Amino acid sequence: MTLLVALLPLTLLAANPFGDLTGGVHDANIDAIYNAGITTGCVPNESYCPTDNVTR
Repeated sequence: MTLLVALLPLTLLAANPFGDLTGGVHDANIDAIYNAGITTGCVPNESYCPTDNVTR
């Protein structure tokens, strides 16, 4: 099992849980702010709501 995890691309290991992203140009940035702990989305760890305003 450890070998299988080691062979996965880092982008799969660091993926966010948001099911409402569409593969747009900003998805990598959304991944980065999720993994940095800046956002959990509008529905925590489920939806990002890319058309909503962002607060911090």
